[in-house]
Amino acid sequence: MFTESTGKPFIGENGQLIKWRGIDHDITVRKHYLDALHLRDRAIEAASVGINITDAREMNNPTIYVNPALSKMTGYTREELLNKDLKLLQGPGTDKTVVEEISLALREGRGCEVVLKNYRKDGTPFWNELLISPVHNDAGKLTHFIGIQADVTERRRAEEERHELEIAKQIQSSLLPKAPLSIDSLQVAGICLPATHVGGDYYDYFHTQNTLNMVIADVSGHSVGAALLMAGVRNTLKSEAHKSNPLQPDHGPAEILLALNELLYDDLNGSDLFISMFYMRYDPKLCQLCYSNAGHNCPLWLAANDNKCRELDTEGMVIGVSKDVTFEEKCITLKPGDKILLYTDGITEAQNREGEFFGVTRLSELFASQRLVSPQATIDNLLAELRKFCGGQPFNDDVSMVVLNIELQIGESPGF
Repeated sequence: MFTESTGKPFIGENGQLIKWRGIDHDITVRKHYLDALHLRDRAIEAASVGINITDAREMNNPTIYVNPALSKMTGYTREELLNKDLKLLQGPGTDKTVVEEISLALREGRGCEVVLKNYRKDGTPFWNELLISPVHNDAGKLTHFIGIQADVTERRRAEEERHELEIAKQIQSSLLPKAPLSIDSLQVAGICLPATHVGGDYYDYFHTQNTLNMVIADVSGHSVGAALLMAGVRNTLKSEAHKSNPLQPDHGPAEILLALNELLYDDLNGSDLFISMFYMRYDPKLCQLCYSNAGHNCPLWLAANDNKCRELDTEGMVIGVSKDVTFEEKCITLKPGDKILLYTDGITEAQNREGEFFGVTRLSELFASQRLVSPQATIDNLLAELRKFCGGQPFNDDVSMVVLNIELQIGESPGF
C-alpha cells in the first residue's frame, strides 16, 4: 500500500483498485493557478497603457484598481484615483457629447470606444483614447468595467497638422494660374512642385490694361499661415497692379514692391516670416519689360540675337525684413524670339547623389537650348533634366518656374 503523498494508485483490502489524486497534485495545480494570477497582475502593472477597473455593483461606479501607467499619464497617485469617479479628469475642453456617450454606455452596461480631451492633475490637457469593456460573472450579471486608456496627443496633433497642410495645399493651389496664357505674340506658362505636402513658392501671371504682369515669390515656412499669407500677398499685389494706368507712369514694379512691403511689414515682422519676390511688367505696344527684385533669384533672359543667357538683376531687400527699404527698377526692350525664365532656388540648389548643386550655369545652358520651344515644353524639358540630375531622388525644396516667350512672326528667325 502506497502513502497518499506518492499520488500513485493502490489496492484496497477488498482487492478494489483505488486511484488517489494525491496532495502533491493539488499543490501543483494551485501553484500553476497562482503563477498565472501573478503573471496577469504583473502584466497589467507593467502595461504601457493606463488600465482601471470599476465596480459596477456600487453606486457611482467607483474605481477599485489603477495601474502605474494610468497614474503616470494623469499625474494622480494611485491613492488619489482609487474609490473615485474618473470624471475628475474632465475639464472645460472636454466634449460634453462624448461624456454623455460614455455615461449612456455605462448605464446600459455595454462597452464603448471614444477619444476625449482630459486634463492631468497639473491642468495640462491631453487626448485620451478610452476603451471601456463590461465584465460579467458566471451568472451573466454585470459586475465590473475595465477601462483601457492611451495618451494619443501626439497622434492627434499629427492628424491636425495633416489636416492643416491639406487646407494649405488647397489654398496654394487656388492661387496659381489654371492654364498657360496666350495673348497676341505672348505665351506664358508656369509650374509649382512642392517638395512636401505644401510649399512656400508662389507664381502668377495676369493681364491688366494691356500689360502682362508676372511674379514669382518664395515665402518662408510651409504651413497654413504661410499659405494664407501668400493669399493676402496675391490679393494685395493684384490690387496694386490694377491701380497703375497711363496717368500714373511712376507706379511701376518698384513702387508696387514698396507698397507691398509697407502694407505687409507689420504682419510679416510679427510672425517672423519674410517673402522674396521678383515682379515684372511687359508692355507689348512698347515692347518694354520693366522689373524689380525683392531679394529673389535673378531671372534669365535669352535674347533672340544671343546664344547665352543674361540675368535680370536689380537691388532690393526681401519683403518683411525692414520698413525703410528701396527697390531698384530697370527696363529692357524685348524682341520677337526673346525668352524669360523666372525660377526659385529649389532648382539651382538641387543636389545630385555626389552633393553637387544644379547651379545657375547649368540652368542657363539648358534654358538656352530651348529657344524655339513653347513655354510649357520648356518647363517640361527643364524638369526632366533636373530629375535626371537628382538621380530620381525627391526634390529637397519647392521647385517653381515661369517661362515667357515673345513669339517669332512667320518668316522671322532668332537673328544670330
